Amino acid sequence: MKTKAIARCFTILCLAFTLVCSALVGRARQMNGDDLSGRDKARIVESALQLAFASPRVKFAIATNLSSENVEFVNASRMAQLGFVLLDAGEMQDLRRSQFVEYVVFRKIVFTDGVATVVLSRVTESHPCFGRDASTERSFSYEFRKDSGEWIGQLVHGPMLRPSLNRTLFMNP
Repeated sequence: MKTKAIARCFTILCLAFTLVCSALVGRARQMNGDDLSGRDKARIVESALQLAFASPRVKFAIATNLSSENVEFVNASRMAQLGFVLLDAGEMQDLRRSQFVEYVVFRKIVFTDGVATVVLSRVTESHPCFGRDASTERSFSYEFRKDSGEWIGQLVHGPMLRPSLNRTLFMNP
């Protein structure tokens, strides 16, 4: 009985030690200088939007909804100049309640080894009065590198079309 209790305590201590060490290593990685400043992140976001929406949107007065998810650091007035309406989580929730909604969301912004990887998605959702909900997400992956003080980006993958349909459509013809 005592050996089981000792083994259980040893296992718990090892698990706790592993968690503490991984937290310290993660914290050290965050502080290693590879972090981007808010200004750099904002410039990368602007560049990604300009790459994804090649036509000058402001000239045509087309405003596109932009979720603030993962881009809380950007300036709403600057996004408005680019033709985007920056919406916080509450506004996005209200918008999703409508029958048809289109918006842009940044799924991922990661910086490693001097390269910023950005995944941007254009999402279309419909919630008809009768019938099933449907959504389509087109994702674009970009890589950005700093060259002569400017963030230069290129499309890596995209657009990948990911429709979301209810499985019962295929089961019940």
